Amino acid sequence: MMEEEFPDIQFSIALVDKELDEKVCEETEIHIYYPYNCYCYEYSMKEPDLFVVRDIKPITFRRVVEELCYQGFNPGCNHIFLEDIYKKNKNEYGLWMAS
Repeated sequence: MMEEEFPDIQFSIALVDKELDEKVCEETEIHIYYPYNCYCYEYSMKEPDLFVVRDIKPITFRRVVEELCYQGFNPGCNHIFLEDIYKKNKNEYGLWMAS
C-alpha cells in the first residue's frame, strides 16, 4: 500500500498507516533539516538538506512524507527507515532515520 501511495519514495517508512495521519505539529509550515552526519558519511562532505513542508492545516506525518518524496529526499546510506520526526526548535524539525 505504501508503494502505491508513494511510488517515488527513496526511503522506507517504519510507521503504520494510522500513524501517518497523526499530527507532527500544529504549525502549517515547518523546516526539516537533515545533516547527513551518520557514520555512513564519515568521510563525505555532503551538504545538509533543508526541506520546507507547508499545508493549510496542521502538518501530519503523511504530509511530511509526501513532501520529502516530492523534493527528492534520499538518505543514500544504510539509514533508510524513517522512524520519527522530532522537533528541534520553534519550527525546525529533524528526521530519525535508522538501519
